[in-house]
Amino acid sequence: MPEVESVSRAAEFRRAFDDAFARPAAHTIVERDTLLAIRVGGDPFALRAREIAGLSKSSAIVPVPCATPALLGIMGLRGALLPIFDLAELLGYARPERAARWVAVCGGSQPLGLAFAQFEHCFQAGPSDLSSVDGAESRNHSHEVVRASGAVRHIVDIPSVVRVIRSVRAKGNLPLEKER
Repeated sequence: MPEVESVSRAAEFRRAFDDAFARPAAHTIVERDTLLAIRVGGDPFALRAREIAGLSKSSAIVPVPCATPALLGIMGLRGALLPIFDLAELLGYARPERAARWVAVCGGSQPLGLAFAQFEHCFQAGPSDLSSVDGAESRNHSHEVVRASGAVRHIVDIPSVVRVIRSVRAKGNLPLEKER
């Protein structure tokens, strides 16, 4: 009966092999976010890389007459003129004494720039590194923090910032695009 035993063991191995593919994978893939570590008003913040179109050193920002203090002016970038806004002011800080050296380009089909003074580095964060904040811990345009490299950084909600800028534009206060 060794032949029957061999056939039985072969069937058992085949079943075990097939079952291994029928079960979900033992590990799960953890989505990680790429973030940019920046400083605004001396405080640590982060920007989600997927929420911006690019990061550039700021070139000459030409002031434009406007009643909105957050609008620093316009800047040429890749053949286009972008309105540049002071991220510190949009986050509720007084205008910094230090000039904005970096611009995060965002806003989709009508791009705009958010200027800030200091870019530190890029880093990856997973879901376990992120926490929601509300109440006293919450800030303008930031309701989430990330813990990385021993620091806690508020994550700037870029879509929220852009919505506020666009809503002010709808009231006629910001020259974001050429009138048609």
